[in-house]
Amino acid sequence: MISLNCDFARDLIPVKELPTLLSQRWQMISLEDCIAMCGLTETEIAAIAEHEHMPDIAAATLGRYLMNRPHGVDQIRQMIVDDIRVALCAGNKAHAGQLLSALRHLLTTCSKGCGPLDPLPGAADPVSGVPKC
Repeated sequence: MISLNCDFARDLIPVKELPTLLSQRWQMISLEDCIAMCGLTETEIAAIAEHEHMPDIAAATLGRYLMNRPHGVDQIRQMIVDDIRVALCAGNKAHAGQLLSALRHLLTTCSKGCGPLDPLPGAADPVSGVPKC
């Protein structure tokens, strides 16, 4: 005959108490909380999300990670520049303006040195002279 040790039964939670217990122990963190903790603005997070094709909550996590990497600010800056390029090539000047505002904020608040940018949107190719879009 097989005998089972049932010492774990004393640790079980009655089902009727489970909703109260969960509401006390497990509270969700909001997107606004994540944005506040990552050190970037909502517009900067939205630019990362747009560039990486991911939800804002994942972009906030990526942004926080990059802000703590040696060249992470440069990567975020390049993502925003790429998004500006795409917006200008699509003729969406209003969105490009919003992204430019986010870029300005990032550059004024980043304390780390930023390296050189890729060529600006619409800049002519140095060899052919043809604008890039």
